Amino acid sequence: MKNKLMYLVAVLFAACVSFSSCNDDDDDDIPAEFSGTWKFDKTHFVFDYSEESIPIPGMDPMTPEEITNMVIDLGNEKMGEYFTGIRFDSKKELTVLMKIDGASKELSATYVVQKSTINVTLNKDELSALVGKDIAMMPAISLKYEIGTAALTLYIDKTYIQTLLSLVKGLNLDLSMEEQLILTAVETILNKTTTLEIGATLKR
Repeated sequence: MKNKLMYLVAVLFAACVSFSSCNDDDDDDIPAEFSGTWKFDKTHFVFDYSEESIPIPGMDPMTPEEITNMVIDLGNEKMGEYFTGIRFDSKKELTVLMKIDGASKELSATYVVQKSTINVTLNKDELSALVGKDIAMMPAISLKYEIGTAALTLYIDKTYIQTLLSLVKGLNLDLSMEEQLILTAVETILNKTTTLEIGATLKR
């Protein structure tokens, strides 16, 4: 599969793009304001770095502003290729909507809300089939959310991104040299990053 790293990160990223509200009822009805299918609109990225210049393996140094612009442009392009949105199926279950080689695919998940945090757990058997690699366990992915009248903003922070990177590395994928350089570059940048939020805005 081409661009295995980008695809896997897109799937994990897509899993982070979900939300809900606290509701103590026992029924499975989805709150009306959250119902329906939410489509990817644009990348959410907030980045502060401790220095003015950022060294990147195999590339010229870049400024934090250049990194921000690059990530937003890349995210808008690549997420549009792989991730199309989220469909809420019940108060506890959702479906991640994707495209693989132009074909529509679905990945089921469960979610639990704890105050301002949403914990999403992907179906590990379905994910294993999609990435062509057995995944022994799938920890819940935690994210923060902000909801407006017409859009959702959802993101993970620096600490959680480091957790996701460890997960990707632990899968021992057969990565290309370019993909390995991407992982190395991200880890190098994270070492001196002071603030990092990455996620997406969805619209219905």
